[in-house]
Amino acid sequence: MTVPKREREDKYSPSRFDLVALDYLVVGCNALTPSPPVGEPDIFEFAAERGAGVLINKPLARGC
Repeated sequence: MTVPKREREDKYSPSRFDLVALDYLVVGCNALTPSPPVGEPDIFEFAAERGAGVLINKPLARGC
């Protein structure tokens, strides 16, 4: 059975990042990036909670 990406827990589970000390995260993030589920932090809150910076690649959604 195929589960839609939005419903896959591994897409929104930050627990694996608690094992390492982050300096920064590199993410593909733009205006078309879906919001996290209700009650979950977005990538910027997630990074701020860990004292890390965010480097955004593909900010223009590949030209869209």
